[in-house]
Amino acid sequence: MSRKITKVIQHSRNPHRYHIYVNDEYAFSVHEDVVVDKRLLKGKAVDEAELEAIVKEEEKKKIERAGLRYLSYRPRTQSEMRVYLQQKGFDQALIEEVIVKWVGEGYLNDEAFAVQWIEERLSTKHKGRYLLRQELKEKGIDEQVIRSALSRIDHRAEQEACLKLAQKRMKRYEGLEPTKRKHKLFAYLSQRGYPLHVIETVYEQLMDDEHDF
Repeated sequence: MSRKITKVIQHSRNPHRYHIYVNDEYAFSVHEDVVVDKRLLKGKAVDEAELEAIVKEEEKKKIERAGLRYLSYRPRTQSEMRVYLQQKGFDQALIEEVIVKWVGEGYLNDEAFAVQWIEERLSTKHKGRYLLRQELKEKGIDEQVIRSALSRIDHRAEQEACLKLAQKRMKRYEGLEPTKRKHKLFAYLSQRGYPLHVIETVYEQLMDDEHDF
């Protein structure tokens, strides 16, 4: 049986959507982007395979619109995007197609995300590399990508962030005997994700500053 698009009617409440009629019967509703991409014009002949392709394209456009809204607030990891779209109930295979497309186009870039996350969290939250590693892991970023991003940490910036934490924390330990004060400070900075060699360097600097004073 031959099939033709017999009507293309703009939605009354949403001017970006159109109702498509095939052989004078309502078939489906699509976004204007799909109308343009698939050239859905009155009189166009369509077979079953093409109708399925149109419905699939409409679903992909819905995924893209939802994903772009999610990206508009801040950059996302591939894993964050995948989970978000899954929670929206979209088809898994189509989600993966969109994610692969966006990785290729640069909309999703886990390495750039990791580098930016580390720089911002180090400078504003003063979190050390081990804590940052855990945060990125929780966001679903691949371990190799995390290692690459961590290798780019500016060691002076890391030491400076650790020093700021240490200076602020030491005020709480005034009056404690030196050994106990050191133990508490090391434990605190370790919990904040700093490696031992950075903590030791910062502690030595604090002691030098104390003696100079």
